[in-house]
Parts: sequence; C-alpha cells; structure tokens
Amino acid sequence: MSLEPELVTLQNDAVQEFAKSVIGFWERIVVHYEILDSPESRAQSEYTIIVQRDADNTHSLANFEMSEDARSALLKLRDATTSETGEKWSTCVLIVDPPGAYKFSYSYDPPKVLNGVIDEEYKFYRKYLPHYLKEKGLTA
Repeated sequence: MSLEPELVTLQNDAVQEFAKSVIGFWERIVVHYEILDSPESRAQSEYTIIVQRDADNTHSLANFEMSEDARSALLKLRDATTSETGEKWSTCVLIVDPPGAYKFSYSYDPPKVLNGVIDEEYKFYRKYLPHYLKEKGLTA
C-alpha cells in the first residue's frame, strides 16, 4: 500500500520529533499513545520507552518524556489519517529504529488504557526488552 506524500511527510516529521525527544543513544524508540476526544475535553495516555545498550554491552529499557513538538506532530498525523468512515484513530503504536526506519500502527477501536483496560497487549510494552532481544537474535 502506497501512502500519499503528505502522510509520509507527517510521519517523517513525527519520527524526527520523537528522536529529538530522546536524550542519549538508543537502539529503538517505542511509543504507545492513546487519545479520547469528547465535546468537552481530550484525554491522552502515553507510554514511551527506548531500548539502549549499556556500557557493559547489555541492553535495558528507559522511559523518556514525549516533547510537546512530538505530541503536536503526532496529532497532526492523526488529523490526516482517518478511517474510511472518517474516524480518527484512538491508539497509535510507533516503533523507530536508527537510522530512521519506522512503523506506525493505528487502532480506531475505543482506547483501552483510557477506559481502564490494562490487557496483555499493553503489558507487552512494559516487558518489551525480551521481545526486542529475541527479534534481534541477541538472546532467546
């Protein structure tokens, strides 16, 4: 599936802003972001981690704070990526690997965390390191 040039630009902008949000070296950025709009307000939930290689050549996870510029870029992307029925996504997962490879995943279902649902899918990100190491062939 080919993306429109405007969407590619918005995705690139968001990825660049997330990379600028991270201080220090990283091997992967993972963002789990939810948003719930109502006529009166907007609720947001974010879980942001990096995989980093430590001085002893082991890997660890660290949290980072999403910058306002990264959040703004993500919301601009949300405004441009609507479903066939015109709905905006409620959940976005972004994975970034250097030097700029990335993958966005969107869900148009009601946001789980903002509705009090902490399921295995969300817990996966809290225990992300073994998945990353296995994916990279670094350990089982």
